[in-house]
Amino acid sequence: MSEITVGQFNLVYNAFSFTIAAMGAATAFFWLNRSLVAPPYRMAVTLSGLVTAIALYHYVRIFASWDAAFQVRGGEISLTGSPSTTPTATWTGS
Repeated sequence: MSEITVGQFNLVYNAFSFTIAAMGAATAFFWLNRSLVAPPYRMAVTLSGLVTAIALYHYVRIFASWDAAFQVRGGEISLTGSPSTTPTATWTGS
């Protein structure tokens, strides 16, 4: 794995943080506003909330893996090897 800079680490860290916040807000929005939608469309809004909740869960897991894979001290970054040396995840499970 090629080395990354602290700036690159922080960019990815902040992108994950923003994505987690967006997915959480979207989930809350869909579920809290479900009753304001016409009855034929409530199931679609509920399922949209479920999809964003599942995405939120996955992004939290990926974020935890990313955070655990690196250690930043005094402007230096190093791989920890935990939980793996390649902080990746796939949507296919392979």
